[in-house]
Amino acid sequence: MERKPLPGGLRLGAAIFRMAIFLCDVSTQIASTDLKRRFWGRGSNSMKRKESAISDFHRCKWRLCGPAFGHLWTILASIRRTGHQSCFCVTQNFSTTVEDPVAGQVQLSGLYLDCRQSDDLVVLIHGLGGSAMSAYIQEAAYAAVLSGRSALCLSMRGADGSGEDIFHGGLTEDIRAALSAPVLARYRRVQLFGFSVGGHLALKAALDGVDPRLTAVAAICSPLDLDQATVAFDHPSAYFYRRYIFAALNRLYDRAAARRRFLTPARIVRKARYCRERD
Repeated sequence: MERKPLPGGLRLGAAIFRMAIFLCDVSTQIASTDLKRRFWGRGSNSMKRKESAISDFHRCKWRLCGPAFGHLWTILASIRRTGHQSCFCVTQNFSTTVEDPVAGQVQLSGLYLDCRQSDDLVVLIHGLGGSAMSAYIQEAAYAAVLSGRSALCLSMRGADGSGEDIFHGGLTEDIRAALSAPVLARYRRVQLFGFSVGGHLALKAALDGVDPRLTAVAAICSPLDLDQATVAFDHPSAYFYRRYIFAALNRLYDRAAARRRFLTPARIVRKARYCRERD
């Protein structure tokens, strides 16, 4: 299907981003060539120094540019919305409930792409600040449908902006409740596909045995150790990315705190500048 073009401003931003990647690659090639010229033909010890210098250069380039590009991919994905549709798949809203010992009954939502002839279901789980409608989730759902599988784009509790509650990286009960929904009972095989913290949730859900039909798990750019991930997320180099994620989390938290009086007041949470403070 034909996709809708990006608005002019967004096209310009995407073009600048691509140019930054291109210039970084070019600078890498030039610097590598310069290093080779400086050390070429000076004996085995010089060759070893050359290889070490080139290796150090690539390492430094990644430390300076790599994390920034990773964060930008996350942010820029939100400016693009997929316009894909499939003629052999029925799309419908998904909803179910989960019982929480503190919050009581919590409503979950999502988007269900039902390939009527499929016995396989792919459950897509977003990361922090995302939802079932995030661009990367929609793209993954489209890929699942093209492979002949049904897809469930699941919003973890509160991620849809409903204010039902808030989720965290260890909460797998939402996934268990979603898979227990009657509309999904016909599937013989289930695969979990998570991004970032959603991938951590997918792995933990598999370990927790949330459903006997589970046959595979995929975790994309997911932290395995949340404590170490918090240290990295609070590093000064992640300042702008952290602000971007916190802005999305604060919007969701405001709505949840307005409904759930047991939560810490939103005005206090908004003062947090680091993950440790939010925890």
